[in-house]
Amino acid sequence: MQHVFKALVKYEDDVPGVIAYAIYKRSKIEWRTSFAALHDGAEPNAEDEAEFIAFCMLPENLISLRQRGEQIAAEFLAKSLEEKMAQVAESVTQSELSARLFLLDAGVKAGFQHIARKLDEKKSLRAWGPDIVTAFIAGLGVILAVGLLFNGYVRFAAINATAEKAVGIDLDAQQKKTAPLRK
Repeated sequence: MQHVFKALVKYEDDVPGVIAYAIYKRSKIEWRTSFAALHDGAEPNAEDEAEFIAFCMLPENLISLRQRGEQIAAEFLAKSLEEKMAQVAESVTQSELSARLFLLDAGVKAGFQHIARKLDEKKSLRAWGPDIVTAFIAGLGVILAVGLLFNGYVRFAAINATAEKAVGIDLDAQQKKTAPLRK
C-alpha cells in the first residue's frame, strides 16, 4: 500500500498527488464493497487485494489517477481564486467608496466651517452694517422700479385715452351702452 502512495505523491506538498491517492483509496473502498456483493458477502483476501493494487499500479492507471488529482486541484484552485478575487474586488470597492465618503464629509465640514466663520465675523451691528445698507438700497431700488412701471402704465393709459378721444373712439360710452343692467 505504501508503494501506491509513493507512486502518486512525488514530494511533500504534492497536492494533486495527495488528491490522486484519496481517489485511489475511494476506489479501493468501492472495490471492497462490490467484491463482497459479487462474492456472497465474502471479504477479499490478501491475494485479491494484491491483484487490485497491481491493477492500480499499472502506468496508465497511475497516470489517470494523477490527472484526475491535478484536475480536481486545478478546479479547487480556480474556485478559490475566483472567491478571493471577488473578496478583493469588494474590498477595493468598499475602500474607494470609503475614500469618496471621507472626501465628501471633509468638503461638507469645510463648507460648514466657512459659513460658521463668516457668521462669527458678523456678530456685531457694525459687521452687519454693509450688508444691511446693501439690502436697504436694493429694496429701495425695487420699490422705485415698481413705482416707475406703475407710473409709466398710468401715463400710457392717459395718453391712450387722449388719442382715442382725438380719433373719435369713445370706449367708455360704448361699454356703457353694451353693459348689462344690474338689478
